[in-house]
Amino acid sequence: MPEVTAYVFTRAMFFCHLSSCTSQCFYFFRVLSEPTCIAFEVGLLVFKTLAELVAEPPFTVDLAIHHAVMFAAAGAVTFYFPEHAFMVVHVQFIHFALAIKYARQIAGHDPRKTVLGNRLDLCYVLMFLFVVSARTAMSIRADVEVYLVGAWVTCAVMWPLTAVLGWLDSLWVRELLEHRSGPSMPPLIAMAITFALGLGTGSMTTATRDSVYAATMWQLACATAMGAVFVAGLGAVLPYKRGSSKQTHLQ
Repeated sequence: MPEVTAYVFTRAMFFCHLSSCTSQCFYFFRVLSEPTCIAFEVGLLVFKTLAELVAEPPFTVDLAIHHAVMFAAAGAVTFYFPEHAFMVVHVQFIHFALAIKYARQIAGHDPRKTVLGNRLDLCYVLMFLFVVSARTAMSIRADVEVYLVGAWVTCAVMWPLTAVLGWLDSLWVRELLEHRSGPSMPPLIAMAITFALGLGTGSMTTATRDSVYAATMWQLACATAMGAVFVAGLGAVLPYKRGSSKQTHLQ
């Protein structure tokens, strides 16, 4: 029974994250509005929460805190601070990284045994670092802006949410790196560059989305992540190089 539960859960999570990615692609290419995306994300979050409550391993404290923060943020920007709705959409970009992760798992690409699995895992790590750095920079910029204009009620809501999300991100990045062996130099350079690109992208992301650089980077990240998901699925049905990967990055 645990094997069946894990089988169903992995596919349910992939469906949720792929659905979220599709919605966000429409948003970042200016097809869907922020309220529509947020409503869709809330629906997916409800479904994910119910699935995680019956999954193995059990629902963890960090997930419970994360989901509570996301529900609170969605409610705040929907009913009180619509000018910051763009932030709730952008922080969900982490689902692109998770879609890559679950696509690799479902397709059976073991990063310790196949070159493709190794590369997909690196793509997952890089996307995760990009999103974490981008949404951290975006949140800090927004927090500073509301402070400078004296919007104290907004500060009272946004600052705690930013602090909790930052703590969760630091926790998850540490777990991400701890569960993998030491990387070689090229992936380390790629990780540093990706993290820096995320900081630049997030710091230029505003409510008006008036930065051409930021908009282009979010769109490129969308295309890259969806491409990785496609490659994972394609690699499951087409021949690819098997055998031991060369431990070229975080494993």
